[in-house]
Amino acid sequence: MLSVLLGLLALSGINAAPVSKEEGKSYYALNSSSTDSSIFPLLNGQGPHYDYPQSFGIPVEVPDQCTVEHVQMLARHGERYPTASKGKLMTALWKKLKVFQGEYSGPLEIFNDYEFFVSNKTYFDQLTNSSDVDPSNPYTGAKTADHLGKYIAYNYGELFSDSNPVFTSSSGRVHQTAEYVVSALEKELGVKIDLQIIQEDAKAGANSLTPADSCTTINEDLGDERFENVTLPYTTDIRNRWMKKNSNLNLTLEQDDIELLVDWCAFETSVKGSSAVCDLFERNDLITYSYYANVNNFYRRGAGNPMSAPIGSVLVNASYNLLAQSDDADNKVWLSFSHDTDIQQFITALGLIDNGVTDYSLEQVDFQNIQQLSWVTPMGARIFTEKLKCGNSSYVRYIVNDAVIPVPGCSSGPGFSCPMEDFTEYITDRLRDVDYVSNCEVQKVSNTTELTFYWDYNEVDYNGPVDNK
Repeated sequence: MLSVLLGLLALSGINAAPVSKEEGKSYYALNSSSTDSSIFPLLNGQGPHYDYPQSFGIPVEVPDQCTVEHVQMLARHGERYPTASKGKLMTALWKKLKVFQGEYSGPLEIFNDYEFFVSNKTYFDQLTNSSDVDPSNPYTGAKTADHLGKYIAYNYGELFSDSNPVFTSSSGRVHQTAEYVVSALEKELGVKIDLQIIQEDAKAGANSLTPADSCTTINEDLGDERFENVTLPYTTDIRNRWMKKNSNLNLTLEQDDIELLVDWCAFETSVKGSSAVCDLFERNDLITYSYYANVNNFYRRGAGNPMSAPIGSVLVNASYNLLAQSDDADNKVWLSFSHDTDIQQFITALGLIDNGVTDYSLEQVDFQNIQQLSWVTPMGARIFTEKLKCGNSSYVRYIVNDAVIPVPGCSSGPGFSCPMEDFTEYITDRLRDVDYVSNCEVQKVSNTTELTFYWDYNEVDYNGPVDNK
């Protein structure tokens, strides 16, 4: 980012203090943390929030002579504990490591007096907040969400009316994140927020923030299949380094164990504010891990999976229609909360970071070509879609985790924004041969073929149950 933003880790969950617009800044200034946050972009979105690392240097401030006339946000939940499925794997690995507690030498010495970072398995899947972690931890999901609410109030407060809808999926951690944001908005702006709960259910069809639930044709294991029977050399190097002084121990560490310990490092940092497990890895280890993790993302949720664009097109279409109809709409702010999966599929359909590469090396890191989907979806991720009014013309721009990312091939407007008429052409081209209902064979599980909740929330009761996952 430019000099005005240097030194700021915007909304990363660190203690924040408001900065006035008169000082020429549009963010909350954040105090630094002792945790090495520079590794966060290498943890595949499992650790605390961070800014999008590859900024083009474009100012996030609204361009001169322009105003924001409409804004949308699609956000991920804040920092959380591991999911129950990943927590089960971590618990099993800890049982294997704990057998040799007190006997380790070298890098593995950290486990000699280590205590597992999840004290109760009921915490799995849950958002982290001051009720179950040390309140001095700067990276809790509750703090990230609260700061996001203040950010929205500060930058878009003038667009709110007396009563505004906010949309969340029915996942507990997603819903709780939305509640923290809503609380901050109501406190900062004195407005009323109507929280709409959209069910995560295959029966919901296209009327969902999680449309993958109704896609019967998606192969979610496509990424893992790419690595089936592939031994990644970097994990062998790590294992040899760790076991050099522990060869006397009857301990077998598999490739999956080593990669799981990277996740361990990430989640423990979110839960406790730091993690000694991170010290097991050298920087090059994490760079390589990040590459292979993003290759997996590419085939699971990115352009390497033929169903990602059809699934993502549901929210892209809805977003475009809100933009196109914004002049006639009373509501100028549309805030939605979901999961990393849904955001990665949205960004895939949108093509915002698509570089056209369709195949990746599994033998070495392909630095020049990899699509960093994990940079789009750290914990607390958010994509803002702004419609700008500049003179008599309208323009669209995207702010991804506090960095302006221009629409590919469409950046001739103020601040490298995209003229609305050109944006219409861009979206039409992106989705020309994409059909969610037919590509996903949605009608096998649902008769709902359109997303309507942004338009009918006043007439339909979107207030179903919230689950614990």
